[in-house]
Amino acid sequence: MAIRRRTGLILVGIAAMLLLVLIFVVPALINVDRYRPEAIAYLQRKLKAGRNRAAGTPRFFHIDSH
Repeated sequence: MAIRRRTGLILVGIAAMLLLVLIFVVPALINVDRYRPEAIAYLQRKLKAGRNRAAGTPRFFHIDSH
Protein backbone atom coordinates (compact mmCIF):
# COMPACT_ATOMS: atom_id res chain seq x y z
CA MET A 1 0.00 0.00 0.00
CA ALA A 2 2.87 2.39 0.80
CA ILE A 3 4.37 1.82 -2.65
CA ARG A 4 1.10 2.82 -4.37
CA ARG A 5 0.79 5.91 -2.23
CA ARG A 6 4.38 6.96 -2.94
CA THR A 7 3.94 6.32 -6.67
CA GLY A 8 0.74 8.36 -6.65
CA LEU A 9 2.45 11.25 -4.88
CA ILE A 10 5.33 11.16 -7.35
CA LEU A 11 2.91 11.22 -10.30
CA VAL A 12 0.95 14.13 -8.79
CA GLY A 13 4.22 15.99 -8.21
CA ILE A 14 5.35 15.44 -11.79
CA ALA A 15 1.98 16.60 -13.12
CA ALA A 16 2.11 19.73 -10.95
CA MET A 17 5.63 20.55 -12.14
CA LEU A 18 4.63 20.09 -15.80
CA LEU A 19 1.62 22.35 -15.30
CA LEU A 20 3.80 24.99 -13.65
CA VAL A 21 6.31 24.84 -16.51
CA LEU A 22 3.52 25.14 -19.09
CA ILE A 23 2.10 28.19 -17.32
CA PHE A 24 5.40 30.02 -17.75
CA VAL A 25 6.67 28.61 -21.06
CA VAL A 26 3.56 28.66 -23.27
CA PRO A 27 2.89 32.44 -22.95
CA ALA A 28 6.52 33.11 -23.89
CA LEU A 29 6.09 31.08 -27.08
CA ILE A 30 2.80 32.66 -28.19
CA ASN A 31 2.99 35.90 -30.18
CA VAL A 32 0.26 37.99 -28.56
CA ASP A 33 0.76 40.83 -31.05
CA ARG A 34 -1.03 38.61 -33.52
CA TYR A 35 -4.24 39.18 -31.52
CA ARG A 36 -3.68 42.90 -30.93
CA PRO A 37 -6.14 44.27 -33.55
CA GLU A 38 -8.93 41.99 -32.33
CA ALA A 39 -8.22 42.84 -28.70
CA ILE A 40 -8.21 46.58 -29.37
CA ALA A 41 -11.45 46.34 -31.36
CA TYR A 42 -13.03 44.33 -28.55
CA LEU A 43 -11.91 46.86 -25.93
CA GLN A 44 -13.19 49.77 -27.97
CA ARG A 45 -16.62 48.13 -28.25
CA LYS A 46 -16.91 47.02 -24.62
CA LEU A 47 -15.10 49.80 -22.77
CA LYS A 48 -16.33 53.13 -24.05
CA ALA A 49 -15.18 55.79 -21.59
CA GLY A 50 -11.74 56.97 -20.55
CA ARG A 51 -8.43 55.19 -20.57
CA ASN A 52 -8.73 51.44 -20.60
CA ARG A 53 -6.22 48.78 -19.69
CA ALA A 54 -6.31 45.03 -19.94
CA ALA A 55 -3.56 42.76 -18.74
CA GLY A 56 -3.10 39.02 -18.64
CA THR A 57 0.15 37.85 -17.19
CA PRO A 58 1.97 41.20 -16.78
CA ARG A 59 5.25 39.98 -18.27
CA PHE A 60 3.75 38.55 -21.42
CA PHE A 61 0.48 40.27 -22.30
CA HIS A 62 -0.46 43.92 -21.96
CA ILE A 63 -2.86 46.09 -23.91
CA ASP A 64 -3.12 49.80 -23.29
CA SER A 65 -5.69 51.66 -25.38
CA HIS A 66 -5.83 55.43 -25.03
